Parts: sequence; structure tokens; C-alpha cells
Amino acid sequence: LTHILTLSLLGRVWAPYAIESTLMDNALVLLLMTGASICVAHFTYRLIEAPLMRLSHMWRTRLFP
Repeated sequence: LTHILTLSLLGRVWAPYAIESTLMDNALVLLLMTGASICVAHFTYRLIEAPLMRLSHMWRTRLFP
């Protein structure tokens, strides 16, 4: 879910510089955007999704033994 937000933000940052970009510039930005998306997804999973899954598992075992 964070990929689109990350790519949108990085696309807006890159847009002013993309006017006279070359193939090499675009390839570099593609790699950076891919890496940034993976990093944001990893941190989102570790900081939000995994704790919520643990919490929901704990609630489920307490409410429905």
C-alpha cells in the first residue's frame, strides 16, 4: 500500500530534473525508486503491520479461547 505513495513522492521530487534527463539518469532513478519502495515497505511492515498482527492474534486468543 505504501508503494504508490512512495513512488508518487519520488516522482514529484524527480520531475523538475527530468526535463533533460538521459537514459542513464532514468535507469538510476528507477533503481532508486525501487529501492526506496522496498525500504518503505519493509519499515511499514516492521513498525505497523507486524505489531498489529501480533495484537490481533493476542486479542483473538483472549476473546475466543
